[in-house]
Amino acid sequence: MARVAINPQRIDGPWIEGFVLDRHVVSSRPLGYQGEHMQFETTRSPMGKLVYQLKYRNGPVDDLVETAVAFAAEHWAGNIDCVVASPPSLHRARQPVMLIADGVAKGIGVPMLASAVEKTTATQQMKNVPIDEREPLLAEAIQPSTDSVQNRRILLVDDLWETGSTKTRCRGAQQNGGLRDQGTRDDANEITMSLSIIFVAGSRHISRLPAEVKKRLDTMIEKRFQILVGDANGADKALQQYLSDKEYPNVIVHCMERHCRNNIGHWPTREVAAPKGVRGFDFYSIKDRAMADAAEYGLMLWDGKSKGTINNVVNLSRNRKPVVVYIAPTKQFLTVKVLNDLCEVLAQGDTESVERLVSELHLPNLREVVSSREP
Repeated sequence: MARVAINPQRIDGPWIEGFVLDRHVVSSRPLGYQGEHMQFETTRSPMGKLVYQLKYRNGPVDDLVETAVAFAAEHWAGNIDCVVASPPSLHRARQPVMLIADGVAKGIGVPMLASAVEKTTATQQMKNVPIDEREPLLAEAIQPSTDSVQNRRILLVDDLWETGSTKTRCRGAQQNGGLRDQGTRDDANEITMSLSIIFVAGSRHISRLPAEVKKRLDTMIEKRFQILVGDANGADKALQQYLSDKEYPNVIVHCMERHCRNNIGHWPTREVAAPKGVRGFDFYSIKDRAMADAAEYGLMLWDGKSKGTINNVVNLSRNRKPVVVYIAPTKQFLTVKVLNDLCEVLAQGDTESVERLVSELHLPNLREVVSSREP
């Protein structure tokens, strides 16, 4: 076994200390379209690569476990009484999180409590559930089980960090299920492996952020999400300015190769190359497609006319990535989980603009939105 290099980042929550060991994806370079989908060359962190191979390629767990054990021993030596695994969403014959938790427990010489919490109701993967729907869903699904953790100092392990909803619910199940005395010291610690990634963008005609959008951004900052943003004027620049004013570091600016128009916060950039001869809308949409492919969720600010913003919604929803759309003319948020949900969004837009973008983006299934609108 061999340890791999990591870049730990602290995460806040209802525990004494929490860390992610590294980002999952470091970079993603477009290779060109294969059918309707852009293909990418993805570079993962060493830890991210191990997690990916374990979850999707039946890869080994040994190096991942040794790295996690070394980190736990360095930070909490002698202060862990047991290891608890966050209950997985999908049934697998070989559960990655259970393998990791079991290996970590053996490595630091404490028991793994496989039945401290359990998922009593099946759920889809949390990365496919809108953020605001997670807590009530998990409150019902995750319950205390038969292994008592009373008066024990817990290391809670997961293989993916999203918003912390699952881990927070595990903590709640331990407390509210009567498994801890009211006065017991809270020593729940956590090791996780990735950060939630959100693609935030909007129309060029939106140059000021509404208060309700700023509130959403504040939540992302509080949860330490990784935010992907473009380099255009308008909404991109306004988003950059707000994140810079907040001195938020976890931002990656996407721009076209050798040409970054705005990077107010001097964040890391990801340059995207376009095939030779591509110009105009198709040129910049390659950058947007790279962000949509790299992200897990989206927040889009739409002026009721912009084709580019709707194209981002389409790219996200076609890959079953939830996206919240703020519609500036009506000052409301609508959530798009699948492409057909876009109908309600388009119904709030400018009639002539919607008709044009439905045609130009080749969305024949949504033409009924245009035809049903009053002239």
